[in-house]
Amino acid sequence: MKSATLILTVLTLFIGGIGQSQADMILDQSVPYYNDGTSINSETALAQTFTVGVSGTLSAINLSLWQIDATSPLNIYVVHPNSNGVPPTNTNSALGSFSLPASSVPFNPGTFTTVNVLSSDIPVTAGEQLAIILQNNVIGNGYFFDYGTSYSGGSGFGTDSPNPPFDWIGTGGPPNTSPTFSFQTYVAVPEPSSFILLGVVVVFGFIAYRRRRRTVPA
Repeated sequence: MKSATLILTVLTLFIGGIGQSQADMILDQSVPYYNDGTSINSETALAQTFTVGVSGTLSAINLSLWQIDATSPLNIYVVHPNSNGVPPTNTNSALGSFSLPASSVPFNPGTFTTVNVLSSDIPVTAGEQLAIILQNNVIGNGYFFDYGTSYSGGSGFGTDSPNPPFDWIGTGGPPNTSPTFSFQTYVAVPEPSSFILLGVVVVFGFIAYRRRRRTVPA
């Protein structure tokens, strides 16, 4: 009975420790700014695919955005591309959807704007492909997504319609054979203390099991 109580106590500490401990935020993918990019408005939506490099939980996305008199929020979706690496034609199966207010987007190119996605609890695995879709129905200039330098883990896409069904095509922007936009992704991974607590649970569980075997009459 004492062993069972001890195991329960350690398990409680372990679960509580995971909930209270803060995960390490690791910069995963990063594509630097190259030039001023192209617009997101009532005539076009944009998307960027990327390959996850670190397993964990997607925590933040930095997008190199700027605006000219944007009046409505920018809609951002995290989705799985299809088997050909192309973003889906709609956002019905989005892993997370986010609204970025115009006030948080600068008026000058070359600056990252952060989208906090941790609340959507999107688990990611190294080697997995994801896509970011940016959509807005503002008439006129609206938002701009800057082009980035060369990136082998994904491509940029555009469409002539701001609303689904999206008909994605390659952006054709310089300087890349595989054109891409400027962005960064961050992944949250458990702190080492979480794994230490797990090890404690396993060790105490093994000790309790051995003690019970010894006390059971033959």
